[in-house]
Amino acid sequence: NLDMIYSRILDKASNYDYIHDIKCPIYKEEMDMVMSVSDNNARNLLFVSLVYYKWASQISHLGFMSKREKRMVVYDNNSNLFKLAHIDSQRVATKYKYLRLLCENNLYVATDCKGKSISYIPFCKDSGEVVMTINNYEDILGWLKYYNGEHKLCEICGLPIKKTKGNLKYCAKCFKDNRKKYVAQKVREKRMSTKM
Repeated sequence: NLDMIYSRILDKASNYDYIHDIKCPIYKEEMDMVMSVSDNNARNLLFVSLVYYKWASQISHLGFMSKREKRMVVYDNNSNLFKLAHIDSQRVATKYKYLRLLCENNLYVATDCKGKSISYIPFCKDSGEVVMTINNYEDILGWLKYYNGEHKLCEICGLPIKKTKGNLKYCAKCFKDNRKKYVAQKVREKRMSTKM
């Protein structure tokens, strides 16, 4: 019975492309619209929604061209958007209050298509002055904080990291990898010096 479940999962997964190396350019005009939102949580939700929309638009099973909307739309993923915007621990009514605020200001459009929730970002651009290109989606809000000057980018992988008083250059993963290489190099040098 378990083998049958696994085979169904694998069959379904093989119908979709492997998702990697998707880059999302974010343009100045888009960031101006995001920054125009005064409520911090609503701004975070809008930024995360913009990144998700641009990312999902490039994946065939998540986005499609809607004849009714006359534009690219994506399947909604509100629970993940709330989590990525760091508002998932708030009451349901509060989370949807932020989404409603964005909809009322025509910054986010949610509708349905054949019984499935879809959405789009009306101010999304395809060209303009690029202010950042997101290619790592581990910390999407980190990119907003990078834009605001609160974060900087890891010198190795380009992931946004929090600015500190110290001279932090790497994210935790790259620091660990770099530290291993550094220690291995020092051990080799010590061995070489003791052999001479």
